[in-house]
Amino acid sequence: LRAATDALDKTGGNTAKIQLSKSFQAGSVRLTPNLALNWQDSTLSNYEYGVPAANATKDRPFYHLNDTLSHETGFNAMIELPRNWSFVFQFGAELLDEAVTDSPLINKDYVFKGFMALSCKV
Repeated sequence: LRAATDALDKTGGNTAKIQLSKSFQAGSVRLTPNLALNWQDSTLSNYEYGVPAANATKDRPFYHLNDTLSHETGFNAMIELPRNWSFVFQFGAELLDEAVTDSPLINKDYVFKGFMALSCKV
């Protein structure tokens, strides 16, 4: 479970994530599939996906959201390499809330996420 708030008050929004994961080790490879739910309050949802009345145009009409909930799935992998090196890879897909995909700013129902790193223990 992870929760965050905008401590610097840029957006005034809050978010939370609950994730279920299980790691599997096979030799020098660790694979961790996961499932998650991501929640955003209406303040943050409107900051990211809303269109305020003052910024509305003919092609981008006013749009207001309530709290949103998206579903995410993915996996993490870590491969231990020789000489204290390791390779980390993360990949995921997030299925966006219908209220988000209805926004005039958004043209996809999903977001792909990824991360790679090579590290060395000194």
